[in-house]
Amino acid sequence: MENWVPNPRAKPFVPTGYSYRSGRGQARAANFWAAGSLRALTGRRCIGKFIKAGILVILLVTAAFNLMYIFETGKKLSNKEEVENDMLPDLNKHDSDSVAGPRSVLIDVVSSRESVFMAVDGTTVLEDEGFEKNRGIHITILNQATGSVMAKRVFDTYSQQEDDAMVLFLNMVSDGRILVFAVKDEGSFQLKKPARDFLTSLGSEEIASIWYRDMWAFVTVKGGKKIGEKHSKAPNLNSWGERVELKAEVPLIDSDDVGCQWPDNDEGKRRKAFCSKVEGYGSVCHCSGPAPISFKSPVLPNNKVSNIPIAVIASDRPHYLYRMLQTLLSVPGANPKMVTVFIDGYFEEPFAVTKLFGLRGIQHTPLGLKNARISQHYKASLTATFNLYPGYEHSSKDPALLYRVETMPGLGWLLKRSLYKLELEPQWPTPEKQWDWDMWMRSSGIRKERECIIPDISRTYHFGSKGLNMNPYFQEVYFKKHSLQAEGDIKLKDVDRMKKDGYESLILELLAKAQPVNHTRSPCEKTFIPSSLPEDIVLTIYIEMTSPTDFAVWKSLAKCLHIWDLDVRGFHRSMWRLFLSGHPVMVIGVPASPYSSSKPANVQPLKNLSQHIEEAANR
Repeated sequence: MENWVPNPRAKPFVPTGYSYRSGRGQARAANFWAAGSLRALTGRRCIGKFIKAGILVILLVTAAFNLMYIFETGKKLSNKEEVENDMLPDLNKHDSDSVAGPRSVLIDVVSSRESVFMAVDGTTVLEDEGFEKNRGIHITILNQATGSVMAKRVFDTYSQQEDDAMVLFLNMVSDGRILVFAVKDEGSFQLKKPARDFLTSLGSEEIASIWYRDMWAFVTVKGGKKIGEKHSKAPNLNSWGERVELKAEVPLIDSDDVGCQWPDNDEGKRRKAFCSKVEGYGSVCHCSGPAPISFKSPVLPNNKVSNIPIAVIASDRPHYLYRMLQTLLSVPGANPKMVTVFIDGYFEEPFAVTKLFGLRGIQHTPLGLKNARISQHYKASLTATFNLYPGYEHSSKDPALLYRVETMPGLGWLLKRSLYKLELEPQWPTPEKQWDWDMWMRSSGIRKERECIIPDISRTYHFGSKGLNMNPYFQEVYFKKHSLQAEGDIKLKDVDRMKKDGYESLILELLAKAQPVNHTRSPCEKTFIPSSLPEDIVLTIYIEMTSPTDFAVWKSLAKCLHIWDLDVRGFHRSMWRLFLSGHPVMVIGVPASPYSSSKPANVQPLKNLSQHIEEAANR
């Protein structure tokens, strides 16, 4: 085929049995019928195209008609709305907020042995499950104009003093707020009459008859009327009341009727932002005479501390943080620009408190668990601080007096940047180590024979009764009566003698004029220190202490004297300084302390005091 060449002269191919001549007529007939078929097919195609064109025209006309109808209907509705707006101007004015939300909210509350639940318009705002966790009365505060959550608290009214704390909190809530209550597990054991009377004043009709393990849910408006309440009695002391479910619809009010006209300045904007979202801070949000949030602290003569960074270690205890910052910023010489609040977690309320005072707040993701988490929080806060800024009532008396001690104070302290960056930060316990950071700081390997200078009267106070290492009992026994120096502008004594050599000479001077107490008397007796002694006399108490780590007698003595006895702190070379019955006292361990040479030969050191403690307890 590649070599084939067409021959123009070749005869046409005629199949076998076909007559060329005779086939001409047949060919004509075939051509005739073929032409007829083609005309028929062409006609059908034209009809199909015509039909399609007609359908298209109908669709276009229909679409145009629909568009005209929609346009006319929209125009009529618009005219109708204009007429209604003209007829009902006052109604539309009051309903102007209806676009943003409903004029009422539906609140669901559940109270039971193992869980509490609260929802607003179907959105869960509180869900706490698990037996023996967050026991007591749960309270949620809602904004009366928006229904948004402004505060959430739980008060373990099975324990002492929690009912007082609850009343204090509710007293600081503004009138008009929506209050939602629910009991989880048990909430009546320590709910005393003043607290019950206060809840009755809020509209509760059931609180007077709520007793052990009863369930209770209550919705009310502070300063207004009760919205709803349900109560389920426990059948006996070994059982709990039936699960209580309460639904309550609460009408909202116009947002223009909520809040105050704060000044249009930085302080006013901070206050407005805070008071529109957070509740429970008393006069901070009062329209007239609100509590100050900006402070002009008194000028401190020869101020050498105004540029020292202050790191506030915080978590999710916003009321304590508020009180602490208010006090801190009122101190003479305080510099708000040098204060940074470090928050262990992304908690909104403590961050809002920080911004209320115009301070820098830094939140970070928690690391580790329990004690390790606290330790990592301190490390992160100290590291960030140095990166940001390079460079007991009966046992204390004198606000100007200073001591040297071998143990680090835990609540408030000052240290040099070089000490932290070069020594502490590289060795800080890692997240997997469940160590108490402060005990680690007090260890001999970290302390390296260095000492801290502390005041006789503390400038810090422990408020929290709940925490990882705290409960209401410890707060009551060890912290509630802890002395606190609230006034500022104290001129400290013997500051220049707090260095090592100067302090040693100071101690020797005190010992030279000191007088030992009567060691035959029981230190647990109130008359252990006679009231007839001259006020300025220095007293000494000698206790048995065979080595610098032998604290057995000291712990017994501390228990007798009702001072800190959980562990041993505040000593200097096996010697403690404190005030008893208004007199300066030096407690000296014999023979561990180098000061034991001051003991008179006729004085026998105090030894085992367990018998004295038992006798005192039985009286």
